[in-house]
Amino acid sequence: MTAAGFINGAILNIITIAILMYCTHLYIRAMDMFGLRSISELCYMCFGRFSVYMINGLLVFVFFGYLVMFQILFSNLATSVVLHSGLVSSKGLIEEKSFVAKILSHR
Repeated sequence: MTAAGFINGAILNIITIAILMYCTHLYIRAMDMFGLRSISELCYMCFGRFSVYMINGLLVFVFFGYLVMFQILFSNLATSVVLHSGLVSSKGLIEEKSFVAKILSHR
């Protein structure tokens, strides 16, 4: 518990959770007040047609970010696994011409 920033990180997480819970409460209360069934309808009611593009753009941004993040993570892990397996030396992973052949023929 003496790690640098542990207490501050925990406090920030608790504050963020509290704010998100309050925002969710406000969303649900507004949806009940206006008789709406989804947050999309509430956004459409508040922002008009622009909200459709805003929500879809946000989803595209988030999913694209996840995709890029997982591709970077997988490439780092795959490189590490290949280097530790002894199939390729670390000095010429990209220049190695027989890399694919070694991977395919290794058992």
